[in-house]
Order: sequence, then structure tokens, then C-alpha cells
Amino acid sequence: MGGRGEAGSLTLAQLVVDAIRPPKAGRVAAALAAVEAAASAADRLEDWRRLAKENARLAPFIASLVDASPFLRDTAFADFGVLLALLDADPAARLREICTRVADLARCADVDRRMTRLRRARAEAALLIGLADLGGVWDVDTVTAALSDFAGAAISATADFLLDEAHRAGQILLPHPGEPSRGSGWILLGMGKLGAGELNYASDIDLIVLFDPAKPLAPDVVPQTFFVRMTRDLVRILQERTEAGYVFRTDLRLRPDPGSTQIAISTDAAFSYYEREGQTWERAIYIKARAAAGGPALRARRAALVRRLRAAAAGAPADGSR
Repeated sequence: MGGRGEAGSLTLAQLVVDAIRPPKAGRVAAALAAVEAAASAADRLEDWRRLAKENARLAPFIASLVDASPFLRDTAFADFGVLLALLDADPAARLREICTRVADLARCADVDRRMTRLRRARAEAALLIGLADLGGVWDVDTVTAALSDFAGAAISATADFLLDEAHRAGQILLPHPGEPSRGSGWILLGMGKLGAGELNYASDIDLIVLFDPAKPLAPDVVPQTFFVRMTRDLVRILQERTEAGYVFRTDLRLRPDPGSTQIAISTDAAFSYYEREGQTWERAIYIKARAAAGGPALRARRAALVRRLRAAAAGAPADGSR
């Protein structure tokens, strides 16, 4: 305990400043007693006291956090060892580690176990980001970027898991089985706040799901039916509430003409819609979208469409001629 994080960098405990308005003295005492009780129940009381002694601002900060946020209090107390590990790590390095662990979940064959671990990673990321935010360690841009980065990691890992499962079942012939999303033809675009890298704590995630019907599926597999089912499975894994909670509420309604289209649509249909029928706001959010999975396959076509949309908005031909 009491180290300096990764490669000599400062730990979260060392970086915390007095960023939360402290509660009244009686509530501080009650909060500190609750912290000590949780540490004792986890058999980590001495570790907590040592860390608090080495970092004078830490105990008052944690007391204020416990008093102010029931969610962060419950998350911290659910696994006190995780709280101590977060406090004793460089926050940016720890977030990268969490995202790496999430990516590795794509290789977990048990769906229920994977869902549980993904939800625990979500709780750990939320606690880390909340500590860094309320502790004055990260500014608002860093906080929203961190929330968005975790969301991207969760979406990508879930897509890889489902693609690998379909590949093993012989439903899709992945050109790069070790990187399931690469060349799969299944494209997940983060829209809205996710697309802009500006998720907040209460945000759901907006996705547009596209597929390339030319990608190699088994002869008896219909592309539309297959990718719609895959999309439903992805949404279920991310937003279904279990005993471990949920990962993200997921909204697919920003896709082209959501009242009459399936939740996964072909790239040809999407590009045709945006170019010929899309409203200005729809084109704007599409231009700002970021790929959450399957992005490289879309990049060239999307870039060409964006050029055409921008030219149309400016009243100029797509090739720049007059």
C-alpha cells in the first residue's frame, strides 16, 4: 500500500484534493465509522488506516463521498478491496487496465459469467471515474472521455464475443477469427454523446447498427435475419438487469427511418437514405459518429458519403466542380 502507481506516477489517493463540500461534523463521523466498518468486514481495516495515514486528505474526502453519493458508497463497500486498489493506483493506468480486462472477456465462453464480469467492470469503472471526478483529479472533459472509452470497450468486446460464437457455430466465416469484428461486416456506430466522446453518468448509449450483406455467411443464413438477431443479443447483454446490475441502456432509434426499418440495416440502404432522404440533423449526427465495432470496413465508404453530404449542404457538387 501507499505506492506511486504505474512507473512512479502518483496514485489516486495522493492526487485527491478537497473537491467535495464536507458534511457537518456529525455526519463526517458517521461516514468514517461506516468506512471503517466496511473495511473491517473485508478484513482490510489496517490497509485502509495505513493508506489514510499516508494521505491526509483521503479520509475526509472518502467520508464526504460516502455521505454525498449512495451509489458510490454502495459500490465502494460492495468490494472494499477494489476501492483500496483504485485508490492505490494511477487512475489513467487503472482505467486502461479495466478496459483491457473487458476486451479479454470476448474470449469468455460462458454468457452468464461474461455478463456478470462485464457488470462488475462497469461498477469498478464508475467508482474509479467518480473518485477521480469528485476528488478533483480529472476535469469534466477527462471524465466524459473516460466514460465513453469504457462504453466503447464494452460494446466492442460484446460484439467480438457474439461474432466468435457465431463463427464457432458455422453461421459466419470470419476472415480474422482472432479479431472477430475485423472484416465481419457487422458495424456498430456510436451516436450522440457516445459518438462525441461526451457520455455522462446517466447517459444511455445510442447506436446505429449496419451490416454488409456481401460478407461471407453460411449458405443458409439470411444476412438481415442474422444481424438483427446478433443486435438483439448485443442489446440484451448490455442492458439486461441481473443481480450484478446492468452495463448500459441501449437506444437504437437514431437509425435511418426507425419506424419502418429493422434494428440492423444494410450499408447500402443506410447510405442511400442519408444521401437522398436524411434530415439535416440526421446527417449531422452521422458525420460525428464514431465506430464502436467493425469500423475499418466502413471507413472508406463513410468518408466518401461524408464528402457528398458536406458538398450537398454547401450547395456544391460532390466532386467540387461548379
